[in-house]
Amino acid sequence: MKKYVLLLFLSFLSFSSAKEEISSLEKKFLSCNTIEGNFIQETYIKDFDEPQIFKGFLQISKENKIKIEYKNPINQIIFVEGNKSIVYTPDENQAVVSTFPEDFLIVKIFKYLSQNKSLKNLFNIEEETKTKEGLIINLKTEDSKISSIKAFFDKKNNLKKIEILDNEQNKVIIIFDNLLCLKERKNISLTLPKNTQIITY
Repeated sequence: MKKYVLLLFLSFLSFSSAKEEISSLEKKFLSCNTIEGNFIQETYIKDFDEPQIFKGFLQISKENKIKIEYKNPINQIIFVEGNKSIVYTPDENQAVVSTFPEDFLIVKIFKYLSQNKSLKNLFNIEEETKTKEGLIINLKTEDSKISSIKAFFDKKNNLKKIEILDNEQNKVIIIFDNLLCLKERKNISLTLPKNTQIITY
């Protein structure tokens, strides 16, 4: 109980300074045309004891393009452009082409970030807390399948972690390693080998 009261007290003290951090964060986010970096994804499924852990590389372009390259324990590439998605599995020599996967939480959040809009236009910012490590922001979307989003930034406004909770209490945690915010708009694409089996839904 004492710990809970202390956290509330610290949150109150840091509220006004957190507002200033949001403004600085907005400027940095709007200056990015490409976001890229390595990540670890921890997926916690309700009623399962152990999380599923994946490692990969992410690229997001403000041209509404996303490329996620999973490297461990699976080898798979997810490419999204607008409302079209391609899930390519090299080991199976197969690519599934379909409309945007609405049930894939991690892709859905990255798709928000691929739009050339400010954070305040993409999310409702419900709470900001300044800590000794940086800033924690609680975000809300109009998507009924997403219960909450929590974003963690360091003191240099670098995104370090995202926690996403869906309405069925499944959780995805994405931990970033040196996520870069680039002014250059990279041409993100996916070229499939000629002999790839393509399945269209």
